[in-house]
Amino acid sequence: MSEPLTALEKEVAQILHTKLEVAGDSASSAGVGTEEEALPDPQALPQDGDKLTDMKKCERALKNRLAAKRSRDQARAYVQRLESNVSDLLSQNESLSQLLALSDSRNALLLAENKNLRRDICQLR
Repeated sequence: MSEPLTALEKEVAQILHTKLEVAGDSASSAGVGTEEEALPDPQALPQDGDKLTDMKKCERALKNRLAAKRSRDQARAYVQRLESNVSDLLSQNESLSQLLALSDSRNALLLAENKNLRRDICQLR
């Protein structure tokens, strides 16, 4: 993903950077780049049991937060597309309703004309 970092992704990168510094790892990313760059390499994390577990939990929580945000954004975009489709279909329905009303009135006129012509034919016989 080569898009610029969102505020949430920057926050994730900053938190991970801080966590890595606290854990004694000074070779963390600068918080700039892609989402993958913002998350540390699991092999680069300290091997201390509790710290490692805490780091993995933190990383998982942050990844989960990013995934949830992407999911919400996708859901919003989907709803917007549906609303747009509804608007288009309502407009099309209105146009077709007007066309139907016009066709019905034309049909009524033609039926009346046909009735008059049949009556005229009967009178001529």
